Amino acid sequence: METRYGGIGEIGVIIMYVVNTLIVVLIVLTGPLAMLGQSNLVRAPEDDKTSTNFTPEKFKFLVSEDLPRFVEEVNKLGKINYRVVKTFNFGGDAARAQSFAAVLELDTENTYEYDWLTSPNKNYLESRLNFRTEKGFYPVATFAVTACGDASYDPDGEPALTNSPLLRQTMGDIFFLERKNGNTTKTRDYKVFIGKIGLGKSPSKELQTALDNAASDYRPFKILFSRNGLVDFSVSILLEHDLSKSGRSKVNYRFVKQASGFEKEVNGLAQEGYRFWAGRRVGLVKFAILAKTAETPISYVFVDQVKYEKEIPKTIKAGDVYAAELVGTSECDSVKTIGGKLVFEQNPNGISKDVDHKYLRLSGNKSSALQSEKLEEAAKFLSVGYAVKGVFFSEGVVLVLAKD
Repeated sequence: METRYGGIGEIGVIIMYVVNTLIVVLIVLTGPLAMLGQSNLVRAPEDDKTSTNFTPEKFKFLVSEDLPRFVEEVNKLGKINYRVVKTFNFGGDAARAQSFAAVLELDTENTYEYDWLTSPNKNYLESRLNFRTEKGFYPVATFAVTACGDASYDPDGEPALTNSPLLRQTMGDIFFLERKNGNTTKTRDYKVFIGKIGLGKSPSKELQTALDNAASDYRPFKILFSRNGLVDFSVSILLEHDLSKSGRSKVNYRFVKQASGFEKEVNGLAQEGYRFWAGRRVGLVKFAILAKTAETPISYVFVDQVKYEKEIPKTIKAGDVYAAELVGTSECDSVKTIGGKLVFEQNPNGISKDVDHKYLRLSGNKSSALQSEKLEEAAKFLSVGYAVKGVFFSEGVVLVLAKD
């Protein structure tokens, strides 16, 4: 029977050594490329892993099981005016089951370059990101990854605990960077607030205090999570300052961390005018940042990604609007991302915003070809005013489109 571990709450029983750091596993992220599909999918033929057939379509879709190759392919598209509008990763163990996907849009006026960055030592993340800004590269997305040690062992000679997924697990984030038109002028600055997790430590209090005291120009960008070592756990908040928008008014933020009662707490804040800003799950614990940007009370509905086809027709009413994604967690010995949620905003008093949503499954599973008929259907919707609102994995890559 498969056992799943959250990585939080078990600190008191962790007595052994965690193998592999995130940076070591990232070095071996060089599995076979899965650039499959037709039409406006970027496709790498099996007999020529370096060639790509480009067509001047408005949108392109890309899937890869290899991070360096994924970045290489988006860079080829960026040189001919394609910009990444949505990207995400999915799967379990980073070295065995991770894949990366992107939706790109043609921008005839500009060119784009892409790169990636890791920071195994979270204390250096702020300086590493800001160093890249001096070259014009800025994070536009993060990929939450889990790295796992070797699961092979002699069951008669080694205690099971020393080889458990809990002890083999290292967690962190990859930062996906973008540069526009070769710009080397710094236009953004970043700060990282770190909240330690452990006995006698309260990351919620620590991070809330940091948010309350942050300069008004800095806005939360992503929630990060790190596990490096036996008891080195932390949740962090990455903040961004757009230097062209200095002097902005102060916004109140609330940090939420709950293993149970998460949705109730989020909706309690939504009734006070707070809006869902970013969310993430790690094991059994859910994290979120909400921003006080309105006075009107609303509620949020959370739909399980893997059950979206059944839950959305039953749960989502007319006028409910797709708002965000609560990013799921990756675990050792799993081929899937677990616990991801689609977040919908419910309008007060049932008032409809008249937003039409479409959910298109572009592939049958993560390694199959993107379906040409679905790509054509997506292109049709995009040509008549629908916009890409999200992309997630549920037994295949699923595109969220919406039109006002």
